[in-house]
Amino acid sequence: MAERFVEDMHKQGWEYVERFGFKMTGPFPTVEPVMVHRPRTLSAGEMLAGVLAGKPFRDDGMDYAKPVLGLNMLEHWEYSLSAVFAHSQLLTEYPDPHEEEKG
Repeated sequence: MAERFVEDMHKQGWEYVERFGFKMTGPFPTVEPVMVHRPRTLSAGEMLAGVLAGKPFRDDGMDYAKPVLGLNMLEHWEYSLSAVFAHSQLLTEYPDPHEEEKG
């Protein structure tokens, strides 16, 4: 597994720095990604009319956290593999146009 990681990084121009070795962490529970839909946050002005009419603004009971089973109850675990790589050129990343702040 680690050999394929080094090969893939080498294809991108990165060289593995062997003196630091590999670090594997885990096991972590496998968590399926979920799409979280946040409700629109009302402004104070939008809430004012409701508050004056006696409408309670309470938690809707939605929970954005997903419960995860303990490691002893899982069949599938994930591990994280990390290593140090160096590149012969200085690389600079520029933000994409949609990432730039509008100001």
